[in-house]
Amino acid sequence: MSKNLVLSGINVTLQDDQEVSSDCIESQFLFSAGNLGQNRAVAALPKVKELNPLVNVRAETRALEELDDSYFTEYSIVLLHAFQVSKAIRCGAFIPRSLVEEFVAFSQRELVENGLEKDFFSTAELSALCNTSGVKLVPVCAIMAGIAGREIVKIISQQDEPIRNIFLFDGSTGLVACIGTSHTHAMTRPEDTMGNDRNFVVNSIL
Repeated sequence: MSKNLVLSGINVTLQDDQEVSSDCIESQFLFSAGNLGQNRAVAALPKVKELNPLVNVRAETRALEELDDSYFTEYSIVLLHAFQVSKAIRCGAFIPRSLVEEFVAFSQRELVENGLEKDFFSTAELSALCNTSGVKLVPVCAIMAGIAGREIVKIISQQDEPIRNIFLFDGSTGLVACIGTSHTHAMTRPEDTMGNDRNFVVNSIL
């Protein structure tokens, strides 16, 4: 996601208090074996800067909860990624909404947290889910990051309508479930949802 923003000419602060793991190295082009155990924001900084030398890219290693309100006054938008819903809500409470927009991207959400029944999925669906559970599929991540990046550009430019409040992408079929206005089709392809169309905090490197 940080790649898409930087290539769009947007100044970015990479905020992450976690360390680079073997999973990060396998799923991210921003990390190499030499980064194992390093802070993710610091480790990603050099390669993110290489993508667009004209933008300002910084690293913030403190946890989001440790940053006070005044820290966010220099930013236009705060993007939260890979957060638990409860933590995102708590973060939203202390981010000064009068000064900065908040954009939340949930890549994983617990079934119980969303009120789904235990038998919501069939046995076949659960089996397919188990086969890919915990795996970050790079093509799917690329599509999701691309969509999120375009939406953030729309927000800061205040041009074009937002895609919708919720974006659901099925990586196994390549289809998007459209939730919103009734005149749209129930399922469509990602490119059909994009339309035609500076400062950020990015939490959790993508």
